[in-house]
Amino acid sequence: MSYTAMEYRRVEVDAAQSHIFDVVIIGAGISGACLFHQLRKKGYRVLLADKSDFAGGTSQASAMMLWGGIAYLRSFDLATVARLSSSREALVRGMRDYVKPRTFRYIVPSPKIGNRAIVKSALYLYWLLGGFRRSRPRIAGSFDELPLLNANPKNCYEYEEAYLPESDARFVLQWILRARNAANPALNYCQIESGEFDSSKRLWNLDIEDSILGRQFSVRTKLVVNAAGVWADALNDRFGIETPYRHLLSKGVFIGLRRDPSHTTPLILEKDDQDCYAFIPWGPISLWGPTETFTPSVQDGFSISSDDVRMLVEEFDKHFAAPLNPEDVVSLRCGVRGLAVPRSTRQARSQSLSRKYVVHRDRDIPWVSIHGGKLTSCVPIADAAAAVISQSIHPSMPSSPLPECIEPETESFPGLEERVPSARGCANESCWSLQDYLRRRTNIAQWVPRGGLGPLNENAAHLERLSEVFLKPDEKSARAEVRAYQKEIETKYDRVLAESSLMSAAVEVL
Repeated sequence: MSYTAMEYRRVEVDAAQSHIFDVVIIGAGISGACLFHQLRKKGYRVLLADKSDFAGGTSQASAMMLWGGIAYLRSFDLATVARLSSSREALVRGMRDYVKPRTFRYIVPSPKIGNRAIVKSALYLYWLLGGFRRSRPRIAGSFDELPLLNANPKNCYEYEEAYLPESDARFVLQWILRARNAANPALNYCQIESGEFDSSKRLWNLDIEDSILGRQFSVRTKLVVNAAGVWADALNDRFGIETPYRHLLSKGVFIGLRRDPSHTTPLILEKDDQDCYAFIPWGPISLWGPTETFTPSVQDGFSISSDDVRMLVEEFDKHFAAPLNPEDVVSLRCGVRGLAVPRSTRQARSQSLSRKYVVHRDRDIPWVSIHGGKLTSCVPIADAAAAVISQSIHPSMPSSPLPECIEPETESFPGLEERVPSARGCANESCWSLQDYLRRRTNIAQWVPRGGLGPLNENAAHLERLSEVFLKPDEKSARAEVRAYQKEIETKYDRVLAESSLMSAAVEVL
């Protein structure tokens, strides 16, 4: 039977109220999405819920790299490197359509023999810890990107990682689409308002606010998983859950630059403090970054400041021959990393902390918390959480293979050579707004200047036509929707660039 997106949403919510779930997962970032998929394969009845869009937090702000943790060699954390390398290889084998191997170039800035020897030894150790499954590291005497640099490096080493050629947000979505059905709903824009555990019935009763249907409903489940990412601590506090771990929050900002045709391979460049910046080709843009700064709150962490942009521009100009011009900047990209630490930890250098994960089950009530993690480790996190869950709950249905998802139809967008998923196709993926479509279902907001509007708002009329696909009857007009989006771009993009001195402070607000 064929449903419209809104009809299917009603079917999912009706099913959610009528079933007792084995597990409710709160948070549809990469950890929650992958766990949802893994539990469904094992035969569990599962509900996945998120207060915003799928991949609406940290999972939409990566560098598209699935790496084995080469940076952790500095702290001799060999066990973490080996685990991440194994996770990377599992994704390359298991998700060949979405994960691809890719050559990287590590540029050694110092001509000192000792420095070159250290880098060479580290890359060979990295290759060994990865089980020799990637290409052997080698010296690249000459390479296409060399004219872009402001100095001829004495040595550049090539090695191999993996990456997401499409996007991180659609990578998350693939786990969800392959696993959901009417009896196992995946609901974005569903806030868990409250809940309590009935110890006599061994069931959680959770109250949910659905902002899409504009209704409240309750669900019953045997166990809850907190996979809310950087919001996990706040969610635990709200439900009175205490764990031995918490998150330190590290803010990472990229700027998306118009890609030079010669830039086809990711470059890793060392900073003065031995940390690294990455210069990564992604479609028509190149990502430069990220910054690494602790942030006191999630809200601050997802906000890009003029200082963040200024820092990236200054570092770019140190490494590259041509300074950045305003027209080079296409997009700004920001995420918050949740670094799992013992609760007693007060502060540390973010570079000294690995992206380890911790899966913790409350000893009194059936509540599991996931701390830390990253895209590369999504499968081990899901397997670890599933193992903890299996100690308490057995699947209520037979295990079975899950179907492959069907990719949406594609359409063109002004200024892009590559076709993008169509708005009508994405509506069937629980895409409910123009911003969801531009930022997560497609790469338009990252690949076309000013969030897809274009430098002079020349795409505004096209965005209005797209917006009509997602408007509900009682909502404002498509023109008003795009106008509100334009105001947001003027605040979060135009003004930030102007204040960073990358653009003139007299930039016209259109």
